[in-house]
Amino acid sequence: MKAVILAAGLGTRMRPLTDDRPKQLIEVAGRPIIDYILDLLPEEVDQLVLIIGYQGEKLRRYLGKSWRGKEIIYIEQKELKGTYAATLLAKPYLDPTDRFFVIFADDFYDRDCLRSLLKHPRAMIVHEAEHPERFGVVTPDAEGRVVEFEEKPVKPKTSLVVTGIYLLDMHFFEYEPKLHSNGEYYFPPVIMKMIKDHPMYVERAKAWIPIAYPDDIQKAEAALQNGIL
Repeated sequence: MKAVILAAGLGTRMRPLTDDRPKQLIEVAGRPIIDYILDLLPEEVDQLVLIIGYQGEKLRRYLGKSWRGKEIIYIEQKELKGTYAATLLAKPYLDPTDRFFVIFADDFYDRDCLRSLLKHPRAMIVHEAEHPERFGVVTPDAEGRVVEFEEKPVKPKTSLVVTGIYLLDMHFFEYEPKLHSNGEYYFPPVIMKMIKDHPMYVERAKAWIPIAYPDDIQKAEAALQNGIL
């Protein structure tokens, strides 16, 4: 089973910490963020597809050719055209008969969240947010199936947002993306088309600390110290 890790972003909001490194190499409690992301991977994952971009060579040098016996394939995203475009780069390396994880390599999560997805054919990790308009907002039904998914809506219908962890299969690539007004391609329009034929489910994270600004590092360190993560 493969895990696609999206780590190509510029980390603009994390400056000056990202002036000389990719966001994933910023240290939290003495370890780079990417270490915590990889620690989440269940044993079923045997290969990583890492999408790199800004200062990606530093990430390549840090991780090397493998991590704990899991081979790493590096793909450079030369044009930052959004998360869907980044994931599409990994398609040639994915098993057409197997599911795969997609993980946005930015934030901190509880240790069980990825494994909780494996009970479903397709699923995403969600969490309550105080400002859902900043994220992709999800509306599930009573059985936990996604019925609506909207990127950064002006008037969110729920406070439940996607955290950046998905379990997908190759059906995901059967649907055309929609160009956002900012010139990028995101997951919500594709998933909204896909769920008409192939249901997707939600699992709630027990803990989630988004890392968007330098001050968020202290929040993550406190959560680690208190055993929340």
